[in-house]
Amino acid sequence: MVTIEEKKAQVLIRLRGYELLSREERKDTILFTVKTKEGKKALIWCIPTQGAVGVQYITQLRKIMKENDIERAIIITCGKYTQAAKTHARERGIELI
Repeated sequence: MVTIEEKKAQVLIRLRGYELLSREERKDTILFTVKTKEGKKALIWCIPTQGAVGVQYITQLRKIMKENDIERAIIITCGKYTQAAKTHARERGIELI
């Protein structure tokens, strides 16, 4: 079953002209690796929740970024972001949708 978050990611990939490199399921989440128009790799992480997405998700994504030498990332959720998560993401160049 395709989640709303995954559908949003697919639309984002198409609208921004990204090239899909891989799709990986991790527990209840989906992680896309894409190539931007500038030729750089980026991650798009879909978190299907109606609840709050906190700092722990930002920290986890930052770790994945470092392991894969990726500078840019986007998190997509239907839930809300805590204020701390918004601040943490902004400081680390992670876009929240």
